[in-house]
Amino acid sequence: MMGNKLGTFRELPVHEVTVEAFAIEEHEVTAAQYNACVAAGACSAPGRTGNFEGLEVSENTQKLSDLACTGYDRARQDHPITCVDWHQASAYCAWIGRRLPTEEEWEFAARGEEGRTFVWGDDESLDQGGANTCEQSCLRFAVEVGTYVAAAPKQSDGYPMTAPSKSFPHDRTPEGVYDLAGNVTEWTASPFCLYSEPDCETEMKAIRGASWFMMGAGSAARRDPVKPALTLGSFGFRCAANAQGNK
Repeated sequence: MMGNKLGTFRELPVHEVTVEAFAIEEHEVTAAQYNACVAAGACSAPGRTGNFEGLEVSENTQKLSDLACTGYDRARQDHPITCVDWHQASAYCAWIGRRLPTEEEWEFAARGEEGRTFVWGDDESLDQGGANTCEQSCLRFAVEVGTYVAAAPKQSDGYPMTAPSKSFPHDRTPEGVYDLAGNVTEWTASPFCLYSEPDCETEMKAIRGASWFMMGAGSAARRDPVKPALTLGSFGFRCAANAQGNK
């Protein structure tokens, strides 16, 4: 079952889908992995700054996004690659013989066969280690650069922005997929259509999950529309592949 009856209109109505067997990477593509594609000439260089694609944002919000671009930071090569758009993400996956996951595949990876609300189950509590979302270290960092962020929880996870892949053991599905509830929001292959209008014509792409800049873990059903040319310090991706025997 796809969607969330307690979510926003973007997650309604809850409906049944069929997903063929597939493989999905256990963590988000890292800066080092993406830069290997750049070095091979198969990918264009990641952004040094975020591209809000025509959206009006404050100078401080732009600064915060720019600081989270990981591609050129030698100290964060094991963090998810950020500041790459949908086309760059697709090119990387194609270079390694894979593809971006569809929305259906992404949600199934987060839900599992039992239909979890969050990657770890139905409890929204983050007391067991949580996900890399905006908490005290993120809040302090945002204040330092002059950006307003809503009140954050008291605990600190030690990462004001992105974190190295697989740093949050609680943000791991029982099947072994990490960081679906936090760290960076992820591109999918799917166009963003309302579930009530599945065949809409749109340039918007569906992104999934929450990020280090969001106030709480992303549910398995969370989805948002984004222009494919948008690049932010909170956007990344992972790749998927058809299972052997599937076309």
